Amino acid sequence: MIISYFYFSAFLAGIYLLFIYKNRFKFGFVLPSTVFMLMWTIACISSIVVQKNKDLNEFSMSYDRVGIYMFFFIISSFLGFILARFFTVRRKGPVNINLLWAKYLSSKLQIFLYLSFLLGLLRIFIIVRTFGFESLYDYRQNVFLMSKLEQNGLWYYVSQISSYVYILANFAVVMVALKQAQTKFNIKETAIFFLLYSAQALSIGGRMFVLDFISCFFFTFFLVRGKNKKLMATQEFSVIFISIVFLIGIVMVLGVLRNNRDEKVSKEDYYTKLLYIQDGIIYTSVTFTLAHNNAYELDYGKNISSIDRENTSFQKFRDSPQMENYIPFVTGVIAPLYFDFGYIGSLIVWLIICFIFELISLRALNKNSIWGLLLVFLFMRFFYDTPLMIAGGRGLFRYLFVLGVLFLFRNKLKFDFVRANIDKFK
Repeated sequence: MIISYFYFSAFLAGIYLLFIYKNRFKFGFVLPSTVFMLMWTIACISSIVVQKNKDLNEFSMSYDRVGIYMFFFIISSFLGFILARFFTVRRKGPVNINLLWAKYLSSKLQIFLYLSFLLGLLRIFIIVRTFGFESLYDYRQNVFLMSKLEQNGLWYYVSQISSYVYILANFAVVMVALKQAQTKFNIKETAIFFLLYSAQALSIGGRMFVLDFISCFFFTFFLVRGKNKKLMATQEFSVIFISIVFLIGIVMVLGVLRNNRDEKVSKEDYYTKLLYIQDGIIYTSVTFTLAHNNAYELDYGKNISSIDRENTSFQKFRDSPQMENYIPFVTGVIAPLYFDFGYIGSLIVWLIICFIFELISLRALNKNSIWGLLLVFLFMRFFYDTPLMIAGGRGLFRYLFVLGVLFLFRNKLKFDFVRANIDKFK
């Protein structure tokens, strides 16, 4: 019976995606709400597969409470996204940003992709020089160890610089996607950007960079194409489809190599790595099972915002002995929300978040501004992260800060752009 709620949740999220596609000429197709519903449709379907296959259900506990909550969670999101449309003026026509301006900003930001690549290589060098290299599994453990041991040394400062450079590298990928969406998909250029983009995440043994690249490039690509009659030209479809399948395959392989010391690998290992998007739901099911009878003080937003989250009820719960087996699991957005605002309060707050982020995005896209597009991208990334999110959306405020700094220099960038292209404007 409980699994039925996951079917209901996936069905409702799927209905929303169909609704958005049918109305894409009014508001666009790929929006923060689209990304959210897509990710949670996949997460719910993955949870259904895991619940039906006991061999893949090693860590999960009772889904009783989380199944019902998931259904309310999707309904809350649905209402917030739909409500935003009642406060937005419909604007017909495609997203149409000056192509020369997009190419100029892309050329300016590309330097950060190369810098991000070099910093990634430097971090790999530091780890290998300190600990040596035996396997990807051991390398990943050494990264965690280095982070604890070296709080003020070379690794610390390189990591701090890298985090900001990586944000600008993300913006560079968005600019290239914007450019290609208004011209045509270029597999060679995309592959080069992917290789440059990957070094940072590989330096910490991660695999999220593959999905991060998909979220940066393809979400932006389809956002810009969203109001067109065709999202892809016929000659683009096969290349884009194969590219995405190939990237998802990398996620599976890296997950197996990173988490298995033994040479023997079973099919279940690959299934698990493909289905890991439901890890946040597993963590939530554990949270609801173990925490619902205990009295905790609400954290009132500290977890979801990452503000002083180390001194919260949620952190104390995560550090408790009963959660020791679930340390490898990422939390997802629900558990932090639950400790912030309680069962009912979290649903209400999440509805408000969905409403505000979607409303801002719809109005920003109406202005056909690159800065608005980058802001929408940040909200898409926030919602994309929600099934697997470590509290705080992996640095949403840091992304907003970097975007704000770029925005402050917009007049200088615009002046340099006009001066560089003065002959084309005559």
